[in-house]
Amino acid sequence: TVEVLAATGLDTLVLDAEHAPFGPESLDRSLLAAHACALPVLVRVPYPRAAAVQQALDLGAAGVMVPHVDDARIAAEVVRAARYGQGGARGFSNSSRAGGYGARGMAEHLRASDAHTTVIVQIESAQA
Repeated sequence: TVEVLAATGLDTLVLDAEHAPFGPESLDRSLLAAHACALPVLVRVPYPRAAAVQQALDLGAAGVMVPHVDDARIAAEVVRAARYGQGGARGFSNSSRAGGYGARGMAEHLRASDAHTTVIVQIESAQA
């Protein structure tokens, strides 16, 4: 499906891992297809936790859309999870798709990831 959608000329695609049945393996296959077609993909992660954000980014997502961000503290944690520098908390590995399977050096991977990763938080409640 991702490969077919990439052939339509879309600028980007959002994979909704909150409401659709995307497990790690199906998300990985979808992001692989998008990568092969040079189609940037945002992943709507299932919840506002660092592990979900970092997994989507390591699999090669261009960014994340994070639901249920109910306050500024959660928003800051989400951004920290998606960033390496400037107080970021993203764990480093360039052996993933995002790191070019080790082909990119550490400094280049850190710089490019921080410069090009999109983070969108969703305000979905009256509390937020």
